[in-house]
Amino acid sequence: MPAFNHIEDCVESGLSVGNRPTKNGVYWYARIYWKEEKKSYYQALKIEYEPSKASLKLAKAQARIVYRNWSERRKLNLEPNEVLTLDKITSDFMKQMGDFAEQN
Repeated sequence: MPAFNHIEDCVESGLSVGNRPTKNGVYWYARIYWKEEKKSYYQALKIEYEPSKASLKLAKAQARIVYRNWSERRKLNLEPNEVLTLDKITSDFMKQMGDFAEQN
């Protein structure tokens, strides 16, 4: 994957926006750094990059939405990009119930 060109940090801890060149042009991306894992994740914002304040403002607003969604999923111990299915939810629930039973 092409390099992430950092443009600006956001108010949220670990969130920044930048751009990446793709075969279809240059697009805005969000970079989310999770301190606990010491790992960065990248998410395409699906907004074409323009070197303007209006474009930056739009990208930061979209990045905050992505960050909020990812944070909620992390609080539930889910991977940010993980696709949830009924089988996955059921197996996770049964595993968690087993863990609770062992603790008691």
